[in-house]
Amino acid sequence: MSSYIVRAQKFIKSIYPYISLCQNYIEFSIGVNNWEYYHKRRHVEISSGYSRIVLITSDYVIKIDKPNRRDNFFGTCETELKLYNQVKDTQWGYLFAEITKFQYEDMTFYIMPRIKGVYRKEGDAEEYMTPEEREVIWLYQIYDRHNGNYGWKNHHIVFIDYAACG
Repeated sequence: MSSYIVRAQKFIKSIYPYISLCQNYIEFSIGVNNWEYYHKRRHVEISSGYSRIVLITSDYVIKIDKPNRRDNFFGTCETELKLYNQVKDTQWGYLFAEITKFQYEDMTFYIMPRIKGVYRKEGDAEEYMTPEEREVIWLYQIYDRHNGNYGWKNHHIVFIDYAACG
């Protein structure tokens, strides 16, 4: 079996014609639905935050910065990539889902593994972290710590949305 990154890249190439001109959540939803119509074996969930569109599959997610977003108050995919590159080789790398940049045609996509357990617990992440982990999160200025922005892997928290930082 190929890695989730390779599978995600193949998926991106397949769905690109259906989403390449999309400008907002509704257009992305229509594009994903049209893609699913022709690829009946696959289901793709679509989600959206303030600044990004997220395509969720069974084992990976694809993040796309919303086109024409003039502010980046809540960060961008590049913000996440920059932070991940800073922390990945430290002892605290496990707190952040890996993010991989992938350019295809005229769009930039960001691939992450799907982390399970998002919304599994109520409350902010700090409630489930050690004092040392909380200190790291404050050090990296992770501001958006609600239960929709973290999941669980190997019995510990993993942030899946850490763009609102710095």
